[in-house]
Amino acid sequence: MQFSVEFFDTFAKEYQDILKHSIKSSTMDDDMQFALDLQRDRLSEKDLVLETSITPRGHFPGGQLARNWSDGMYRNHMDIRTCNWDRKILRGGKQVFHDRLDKTLYITATDLIFGAKNVEKETYTCPNCGNVTTIGELREGCPYCGTHFEMQELYPRVGGLYYVKEIGGTEKEVKKDVMRYMIPVIVAFGIFGLITVLFAEDRGSIVWLLQSIFMMAFTLGVGAFVGYMIWAILKLGSIFYEAGKALPSLPGVLGSRKKFETRMKELSPDFSYDYFANKVGTLVKMMIFSPDPALLPICVGDHMENPFQDVVDAQFRGPVIMKSFKMDGNTVHVRADAEFDLLLTKGSVFWKKRQFIPLYMSRDCSMRFRTNYSVKKVSCRNCGGSFDATRKDRCPYCGTEYDIRKEDWYITGFSQK
Repeated sequence: MQFSVEFFDTFAKEYQDILKHSIKSSTMDDDMQFALDLQRDRLSEKDLVLETSITPRGHFPGGQLARNWSDGMYRNHMDIRTCNWDRKILRGGKQVFHDRLDKTLYITATDLIFGAKNVEKETYTCPNCGNVTTIGELREGCPYCGTHFEMQELYPRVGGLYYVKEIGGTEKEVKKDVMRYMIPVIVAFGIFGLITVLFAEDRGSIVWLLQSIFMMAFTLGVGAFVGYMIWAILKLGSIFYEAGKALPSLPGVLGSRKKFETRMKELSPDFSYDYFANKVGTLVKMMIFSPDPALLPICVGDHMENPFQDVVDAQFRGPVIMKSFKMDGNTVHVRADAEFDLLLTKGSVFWKKRQFIPLYMSRDCSMRFRTNYSVKKVSCRNCGGSFDATRKDRCPYCGTEYDIRKEDWYITGFSQK
C-alpha cells in the first residue's frame, strides 16, 4: 500500500477541517486526531481560527515511497510529499497572521498485513451502537444493531507526520525565482546604459549608433549576470543557514538513535524506532496543547506545569535525541527530546521559535510491544472492551481502571528545556 493521491488529499483536507471543527478523521490515527483536537481547543480559547492549506507541488506532488517495514501484523509505509503549506490565523474573521512555506512532508501510514493472524479476534466497539464485538464479526455486520461496515475504512491510518523545509524547487519554480531578481537589475542597468547613450557627445553618427547598441547589450547582459548572482548568493546563503541550524543536532540524533535502538532491540525484538519516534512527536504535541498534561491518562504523577500555553501551532520536524537511558528492573526510563517549530502569540503579537522539547518516558519491557497504528486502542483486562486510553482512564463499559504502565510507554515528566 503506497499513499494514493486521493488518500493524501483526504488527509490534507481533514487536517485542516479538524483544526476548525470537531470531526472524526478517516485517515489519521486517534493519537494524531486527539492532538489536533487539543490544538483546536487552545485556538478557541484564544478566539483564533487556524486555516491550513496543503497544496501538492515540487518534485513529488503525487508522492514517493521512501521505505516500508512490517511490525507484527501491520505494515508501515513512509511516503514523501512535496507541497506548499499555507497557514493563516483569523480572529473575528480578520486575518492576524499569515505565512507560506515549501515543505517536504514525511508521512507514515499503517495498514494490516493481508492474512495476518489474530486480526479478526481483536475487539472493537461498534461506532453505531457502542457494543463490543470483534473485527471478524463486524465483517458480517454488527451482531447487535446490524450495521455493516467496509473494513478497509479502518485502515490505512496516518500515524506519523514531520517535515523539512524545501530550499530547492522544480526547474519551472527556479526559473521564476531567478527572474524575480534578474528583471529589476536588468531594468536598472538598462536605464543606466540608456542614459549613457543619450548623453553621448557624438549622437547621430554611425560610431554613436554602434556604441549605443554595444552599450545597451553590455549593460543588459551585465544586469542579467548581476541579478543571477544576487539570486545565487541568497539561495546559497539560505542553504547554509538551514544546514547550520540542523548541523549541531545531527550527531546527537544519529548517535543516540543507534545506541537506543540497539539496546531496545536487545530487550525486545518487537521494538520499532520509527514507531517510537512518531509516537514521541505526537505525545509532545498532546502535552503542548493540554491545559494540564498530568490529567492525560498517558501521564503518571501529579500536576505538571505547561510552559507552552502561548503556543497556537506546533509542527514536528522529525529529529529525536535520546538524552538519557536507564534500566530499573524490567522498566526502562528515557528522556527523548523532539524538535518542533512553534508558533506563539500574546495578544496581537505572533512569533516563531524552533526548539527541542524534552519528554520523560518509561515502559515495562517485560510486556510485549504493541506496534499497531494507535496504542490507545486497548482492550479492557476485565471485559475486553476497546476504548481510547488517552481520553479515558477507566473502561466505559465495566468501569475497570486502566493502567497505562502495563500497556505501553507512559509519561513521567515534561518541560521546556
